[in-house]
Formats: sequence, structure tokens, C-alpha cells
Amino acid sequence: MESREHDDASAQDMLEESFNRILEIMTQVGAGAGSPKFSIIYAHENAELPDYPAHTAVVQKFIGWFKRLGLDVDSDRSPHGWAADRCAEIPGASNDILKNQVCLLPPEWDSRNVEIVIIFGSQLLNQYIKDEQGITIDDGATYTKTLVDKCWELEKARVAGDAWCEGTAYDEIAKIQHGFASKMGSIFHHILTELAFVQFRNQYQKSPNMIPVLLDEGACLDAFFSKALLYKNTLLREPINHEDLYKSLFKIILRFESVERNRFLIEAMRECFTKCREALQTKATLERTQYRVDYETKRKLVKLYNLFDEIETDGKEKITPRRIIIRGLPGIGKSTLSRRIAYEYNRHTFLNKADLVVRLPLRNLERFHDFDQLLFAEFFSLEPRGRELSQKLAETILSPAKREFRILFVLDGLDETTGFEGGSRSLLSHLMEKDYVVITSRFGSARGELVKHIDLKLQAIGLSVDAIWTYLDNRTVVPSVEDAEAIRQHIEENETLQDLIRIPLHLDMLCYSWDELKKTGDYAGVLTTTEIYQAIVHKLWRKDIPRLNKSDHGQPLTASIVESVRDPRRLERVVQTELSLMGRLAIILLEKGRTQFSDMDISTTITKLEVESGALPLSLENHLPMLSFLQSESDINSQRTFSFIHLTFQEYFAACYLLRDPTTLKKSLEKHKSNPRFAVVWHFVAGLLPSEHLGIEQYFEPLHDEPTPYGPRW
Repeated sequence: MESREHDDASAQDMLEESFNRILEIMTQVGAGAGSPKFSIIYAHENAELPDYPAHTAVVQKFIGWFKRLGLDVDSDRSPHGWAADRCAEIPGASNDILKNQVCLLPPEWDSRNVEIVIIFGSQLLNQYIKDEQGITIDDGATYTKTLVDKCWELEKARVAGDAWCEGTAYDEIAKIQHGFASKMGSIFHHILTELAFVQFRNQYQKSPNMIPVLLDEGACLDAFFSKALLYKNTLLREPINHEDLYKSLFKIILRFESVERNRFLIEAMRECFTKCREALQTKATLERTQYRVDYETKRKLVKLYNLFDEIETDGKEKITPRRIIIRGLPGIGKSTLSRRIAYEYNRHTFLNKADLVVRLPLRNLERFHDFDQLLFAEFFSLEPRGRELSQKLAETILSPAKREFRILFVLDGLDETTGFEGGSRSLLSHLMEKDYVVITSRFGSARGELVKHIDLKLQAIGLSVDAIWTYLDNRTVVPSVEDAEAIRQHIEENETLQDLIRIPLHLDMLCYSWDELKKTGDYAGVLTTTEIYQAIVHKLWRKDIPRLNKSDHGQPLTASIVESVRDPRRLERVVQTELSLMGRLAIILLEKGRTQFSDMDISTTITKLEVESGALPLSLENHLPMLSFLQSESDINSQRTFSFIHLTFQEYFAACYLLRDPTTLKKSLEKHKSNPRFAVVWHFVAGLLPSEHLGIEQYFEPLHDEPTPYGPRW
């Protein structure tokens, strides 16, 4: 195990990487389109006032994020201003600070002025305001009041048309500024001018467009602005914490009415980031997962960061592995692990194994007919020069010539693809022969000819006991303390269940379906893998049936009716057509070694089912994308493809379909008994058959005719 400090740092790195990726997506899809012109006001750190923090770096982070998103932001780093001839250290700025500040005046005065002002309050800004209020001129007016009064005077002249012009306004304001600057000396700060302009525009506009953001508990703007403008729900109180700053960006953007048409997208990105953060806060993540190396005579634990380190084999030979395969049971987290390996070995220079890390989900090899299309879809579809970059990367990977830089390939799901067959060498075998390769696969993969040059074989063994308890203690996973304790007690009393939930997918499914298990009473005995899948399938049907507008005996099935059904098997009678289609598709995909299917596959399968059993409802194709068991995506040609949410659900529905007809089940057993792709299907079949089923033995007689290479029992 790595140290807690290392884990926390790694989690923070991953959080930052997730946030940056979300920003990239938002930028590419134009989430900032329609941005209002807005300005940011904030204080800079002052060495003479070290006890009053300004959090300048925090505000500059926001400015950087706004600019990345293409928002029309104005600040001291990129001012709009009134200056036509600008020449300053900051590109676009005027050496005359006032000419950069006048854009804060009402938009009615000049089209160059900003629509919205964001003020970042800090303790230093508070102190500037207090100091300013202690200095007055002969009539007792402060700098702010004098400047606001002058602005109203200029406004009256503008409305009356009395020789008002930009130059006159600027000269009058500059005169006041210079006079007070001389009198106030070191306590004069240019931000006071900006605050005065904002106070004037707040008085001028019926609905002031100001967003106050308080950066710490000591920040307060009440003394400067009317409390009516600062009532509680208008303030964003943001503690100085990276995670909260990320959230705050979304809060601020969603205050802009002009981005309303992109609100759904922005909220979706915010939700995506929230889920990423919750996942990283859950300690039952892969840094808490152990991996073991199995030899004939002994076992060794291997840490994630040590995959390519020198290791001693059972024959006392020391090797430095370069091609590694990690096998594991369904749901153990192999795909998640592959992503983690790609992230860590790309992110951390101390690993220093490759100059570039390329992770490829091997299941996607089936979707594309040339390698550069696959690379484009995986990595470059949002890049302006994406086609060019994908072609260049494809040439680099496929070139037999030695390159000065090294590439680490992380190939996920060897058991889920046949690869591109091109003569005697497929693309898959070509990739697996590269210098540095990590492959993930289930047990029993029929790719023995491809793994003969593997240096090191690892087995994923799942979650530790501590990780399981930590997962249950996370209230975002199991909101109820009582349920968490009940699940824990059930695990402690059930040795079979203890083995099952070392697989992360099973633990997650157990927690998610616990209320369903309580409702049916199925949790009282010894739970099996199949029973956990049945529980979660029934729970998802309770969710989907009302959305599908199903009815029973002429009565619409509402959510309350569906929830009141105690025996969930009764629900299946209203979704028989969906079950048939999913089951038939699952069988076809397994036979073809595929995990994804298209609209054409759906249409063809429906036609076959109608030939066999009569007409199916016309709503079936419309219902299919609404099912919680499926997920969809569009490829680079905007063609929609579907897949089951996890391969094990595809196998579960295949088993359900086969059990409908004893003859079909027997034929499938005879045909696919030695097909490792059906290994998990047969386990589900065994779990779904009732123990009192008459003649159950006859279905499994074909399995005894010859050995079946199914790998470890599941």
C-alpha cells in the first residue's frame, strides 16, 4: 500500500485532471457561447499588509478558467477599457489604468462597457474600504461618494445632451482621482475607483448585474454596498479549497442569463465533475485494490507503481517485465484499472517507463476498419487537427522502424475482441508485440497464441476488507447508517458473500439493490451472484416500467403501483417483449464475439423474433434506448451504437433467454460448451434454474462429454 499522503496527492491530481478534461469538453462544444461581457474586480496581495490576505492566485485561477472557456472576461490581465492606442506590459491593456477601469460604468454610456461585474471580496479589500472611509474632503465626502456624485452629474449632462463626450467624462473623473490620490497617499488604491464605478452602476440600473464572491469568512462587503444588493442568497461564499473552487466556477457561469441555452450542458458537466469527486473521495478505489502474481510455488504482491520493476520468478531468475497481462473475474475492475494505469504512468515522471501512454479498449476494434479511425474516435475527435494527428499517431505505432521515444500500450479487454485479421498478423498481435504492453483480460481468454510472449502474469484479487468497510461508511454510497450496518452484519455472517463482494461491481450492486432485497426478503439467506443480479435487474425494471408507459389489465402502471408489487417476478410479464429482444441480442453478440450493436442489428433481430413468434409492439424500438440496462453512443459518422451497461448484464440476459425453452438451452449447451465466451452464461443458467426443477441434470449432461476451459469458478 502506498502512504496516505501519496494517495491524497494522487487523488488531487486525478481531480484536477478530471476538471481540466471537463473544461476542454466545454470549450470544444462551445459552452461559453453567448457569454456576456463581464469584468472581475479583486485586490492584489500587499506586502505592506501581510495580515490581510487577498487570495490573488485564487482569483487568477478563475480568470484563467474563464478565458479557457472563451468567455468574454475583463480584468487587469485582459481589460476592455476605452483606450484605442494601447501599449502596455499586459497585452491589450492601457498604461493609463483609468482608461481600463471606465468600462465598469453603465453599458448605456458606451457599448464597450461590461454587462456584469464579479467582485471577489477578501480581507485585504475590506481593509482598503475601511481606510478609504476615513479620508474625506472639506464637505465631508469620501472618495467613493465624490466619484459617484460626479458620475450622476455626468449622467444628467449626457441625457440633456449638454456637450457630453467621452473625453469630458474621462477628464472630470481623472481630476477627482488625482486629487484624492494625492491626499490619501499610500492608502489610495486603484481598486477603490472600480468599486465606486460599481456603486454608481448599482444605483443607476434598476436590476444591477453584480455577482459578489466572498473568498473567506473574514471577507465582507456590507460596509460598501447596500444590504439590499447583498442579501444572503446572492452571495457565493467560497472557502479557499481547490475542490470548492472547481464547483464555484460552475456556480458563477450559471448566473449568466445569456448562456441559458447551454444551461443543460453546463449543469451536466457540473454533475459529471461532482461524480468524479465523489468517486475519488471513496477510499474503495483502485489504489486500495491489491494485485497478486501467481507462480507455481509462491505468490507475490505487486503494487501499481511497480509493474515494470525487476522481479524474481519461482526459478530464482530475475526479470524486468515489459509485457504484462492482468487477468481477473468479471466485475473485478479491469477496465477501471487499465484507465488508472494509463493515467498514473502518463502523469508521474518518476515512473519514467514511456514517453507516451496509449490506452485502447479492444472491444472498439470491431467498430472501425482502419487504425487511424479508431485513434481519431478515441483521442482526437474534438481536436481541430484531429484527422491529421490520428494519422500521424497510427503511422508512428505501426511503423516497424525504431523510434527515439517509447510508447506504453494499455490494451483493455483481450477477451472481448477478435482483432483485425490481416493475413498472418492482425493489428491486435502487432500491438501486443510492442516493447511495453499491459493487457487486461478475463480468465479463459481464447487468445493463447497472442500471449505466448508475455513476461509476467498477474491476477486481480479485488478489494481488501478495509476497503469494503470504508466503502460502506461512505454516505454517498449507502445513505442510511442502518442499512450500512445491516449490510456489514450480513457480510460478516456469510462467508460466500465475503468472497463475492471482493469484486467491486458486486459490492456496488449489493449496496444499490439492498432496498430491493429487503422488500423481497431475499437477503435473509445465503446470497449468490445470480441473486444479486436478479435484485438489481428487478430494481431497474421498477424504475423503467413507468417511463415506458406500461399498463396492466388496462390500468397505467405508475411508479407507486410498481413499487407496491412485492414479488418482482410479476413485473416481468409487462416487459416480455423487451426481455426477448435483449436476450436474443445478447446471444447473437456472444456468438459473434461482439459487445456493441447497431440500429440495423436491432431491426434484424426484431424481424427474426416476429417470424418465430408473431408481431411485436411498434413501440419496441422506441423503448429500447430508454432501458437502464443499455447505453448508447455515436461514432465519428454519427451512427448510433448500443451496448449493455456491463458485459455481465449481457451474459445475464442471454441466460434468461435460453431458459425460456429447454430445447434451445440444450442445443446451446451442446454448441457452446467449449466457448469461453459462454462460461459466465452457464453460471447464470445454473443460478437461475430452481433447485426443484425436474430433470435439471439432463441440461448439463453435455458438459460432461469433454473438458470445458472456463477458468476459475465464478
